[in-house]
Amino acid sequence: MRAQEDRLTADSAVGAARRAGVPAALPATGPGSDYAQLSRTVKRAGLLRRRPVYYSLKIGLNLVLLAAGWTAFAVLGQS
Repeated sequence: MRAQEDRLTADSAVGAARRAGVPAALPATGPGSDYAQLSRTVKRAGLLRRRPVYYSLKIGLNLVLLAAGWTAFAVLGQS
């Protein structure tokens, strides 16, 4: 009876994790090295997606701030 209760609890936790959008954990043993397993987990979580719009905005903002700094430097002159 106790084993069935433990199984139901574990099943409930897995179901709740799936509903919350948490990716399934990797098994303790499997093909490949630890790095390969970690790499699959990172890719599955979408952490290596390219984000060209984000980087374009960051670069553009840095260029604008650089230009503003040099403009302020030129306008102030010797002070």
